[in-house]
Amino acid sequence: MQSKGTLGSVVAGVIAIFLVLICLFYLSFTVVTNHYENKADEYALAESAKTGNGSESYRKAYSEYIKNIANEKVYLGYTFNEVQKLGVGLGLDLKGGMNVTLQVSVPDILRSMANAEGNPYFEQAVNNADSIARATKSNDFVDIFCDQYRKLDPTGDLSVVFKDQVKRGESPEAVRNILKQEVKDRVSSSTNVLRTRIDQFGVVAPNIQELEKDGQILLELPGVKEHDRVRDLLKSSANLEFYETTPVAEIQGALMELDNTLRNDSTGNGKGFFDYFIQMGNPYNRIGVGNATETARDTINAILASATAKRILPNNLKLAWEVKPEIVQINDSVRGKRNMAIYQLVALKTTNGKAALSGDVVTTASNDYDAMQGGNYVSMTMKPEAARQWARITAANLNKQVAIVLDNQVYSAPNVSSVIEGGRSQITGNFSTDEAKDLANVLKSGKMAAKVDIISDTVIGPSLGQQAIEDGLWSFVVALVLLMIFMMAFYGVIPGLIANLGLMFNIFFTFGILASFQAVLTLSGIAGIVLALGMAVDANVLIFERAKEELRAGKNVRTAIADGYANAFSAIFDSNLTSVITGIILLIFGTGPIKGFATTLIIGIVVSFFTAVYLTRLVFIFGAKYRPFEKLTFTTGLSRKMFTDTKFNFLGARKVSLMVCLAFVAVILISFFTRGLNQGIDFSGGRNYVVQFDHPVKTHELQARLVPLFDGAQVSVITIDDNTKVRISTNY
Repeated sequence: MQSKGTLGSVVAGVIAIFLVLICLFYLSFTVVTNHYENKADEYALAESAKTGNGSESYRKAYSEYIKNIANEKVYLGYTFNEVQKLGVGLGLDLKGGMNVTLQVSVPDILRSMANAEGNPYFEQAVNNADSIARATKSNDFVDIFCDQYRKLDPTGDLSVVFKDQVKRGESPEAVRNILKQEVKDRVSSSTNVLRTRIDQFGVVAPNIQELEKDGQILLELPGVKEHDRVRDLLKSSANLEFYETTPVAEIQGALMELDNTLRNDSTGNGKGFFDYFIQMGNPYNRIGVGNATETARDTINAILASATAKRILPNNLKLAWEVKPEIVQINDSVRGKRNMAIYQLVALKTTNGKAALSGDVVTTASNDYDAMQGGNYVSMTMKPEAARQWARITAANLNKQVAIVLDNQVYSAPNVSSVIEGGRSQITGNFSTDEAKDLANVLKSGKMAAKVDIISDTVIGPSLGQQAIEDGLWSFVVALVLLMIFMMAFYGVIPGLIANLGLMFNIFFTFGILASFQAVLTLSGIAGIVLALGMAVDANVLIFERAKEELRAGKNVRTAIADGYANAFSAIFDSNLTSVITGIILLIFGTGPIKGFATTLIIGIVVSFFTAVYLTRLVFIFGAKYRPFEKLTFTTGLSRKMFTDTKFNFLGARKVSLMVCLAFVAVILISFFTRGLNQGIDFSGGRNYVVQFDHPVKTHELQARLVPLFDGAQVSVITIDDNTKVRISTNY
């Protein structure tokens, strides 16, 4: 038995050491992220003080600093972008950010699926359904469309209209169900496209989910500061195109003319087109116009969109940036040697303003690794007609480059060495495994299923406000300290310290595991952590009380502790198991805050079981050989006589207890049926009011002053844009 216990202690110790190392590794990324974000904050404050342009100048400077270090290796060979993603992500309620609701056009999805040429009823039915759905705010567009079509054409067969998706002769009910599934699949495809874009944008821990209403997608983007850029990113379509290319030598004269025109423009700043590039041309790439930083790209894009550039540059020329930057090392006079991302501008050739091949052309796409050449690549297969066009394009461009462009960004520009038939192609580049996987997903998704509109977008601050968050953290610290003092005052200094050590490791492990899973910490998640800590204390209380009973039975301290742990194990295990099962159910079926609560609750319970049952026992085992442990009683002067020799005749008081319980239940039932539940705004709905102040306000103080005015209704206040504008939500 002793060898078995020793083996168990060794295993628990090894697991504990392993967990400590993993948690230290992942939590270190959060520390590094905070360090660089604080530096970005200092830089932005200094820049905004220089310009005097307030929050707008601050946001631009902050974003510029983060962009400059995004691809710089800052810690253990990881870039800042990678470090951000590996740390503990904060949810929208703690960090603020952007909340966007998108509408994928279901009418456009139906139009794209239909074979309705010469059918006078289809378009009218779609338009009627669109008007009715907007007026009634209905969630079932497909049902409304099918009803409208049958009204217009009672003998019509929708299986003929949607012959590519539905077998001819299917019943009307089957057609409805198939169309609903097709719409759902295409909205999900759009969701995947959006998720890929958001990931590429660098948002840490976004929440993207499809809503119940047909075609609506909710995006919560914590920490986003470039709001206009995000809006543009979300609205653009995932458009896959294949372009022929133009050697820079053929357009060099036009580029020089553009450079001279801008340089000699009396209304300009005296800079030419070439001045915005770090390097002109590329000896290894005949189609590369030049390389520029991300900041300079915006200026160059504005020049290319100007009337002057359109007049000078050839009509069949399209200039697009490569999606993957090249990382070069530069000497900065302020920050010394550092890495900088530069992007190459590529010259493409158009025919009547269009790509050589475009549209929804890809059937399958997958990422793989080339063991011979050493690098990730994406292979894709085209649809039959697109494959034939691709063969013609490659035949006409032997020994030339052909560019693969997605959303106006060049992903690859391979040299064509032979005619590519059968529609199978590869995209190679300096891709990481994740980047190749994302590209394959984008290619499989192709274009957005339909037009996407932004229904609403809100730039919000943390739900509680910074002051309230700090107050909440302080209250948590104070409560934890009081709990630790109680454990020592009630069970003795040594047992109390050991239990407190278990609590500290509980918090450390919980946050470390959260970081390793790249989970998001939200306000509801903090509630889950607090509940798990309470359960950890309950476990220690059970163990210590059982140990006291064993000591009263005359056993020595070492045996009493061992039996206390053994006898309390089943009760602790059962209670933790039922809580974990509940948490798993919430995690599977819950969304938003409920899922955040469930995640931290499950992690916290598992960790608390380990720390309370095994880790603290390990400390007792190793401490048992020391004299202070031999005198443990698990009592103090405060608790020694408490709850000892207490007697209460429960059976004798059964009638009184029954009457009290019945009266209590009656009051509850009467209150429930007469007053009902006081539903929060999440269930009842309500109103939002945006209020602009002429000075900064604190949200928690404003909320405290508003609550008495709304007669018990729920009121929440969050900042929008900056501390002078708030959104007040209430179900009053």
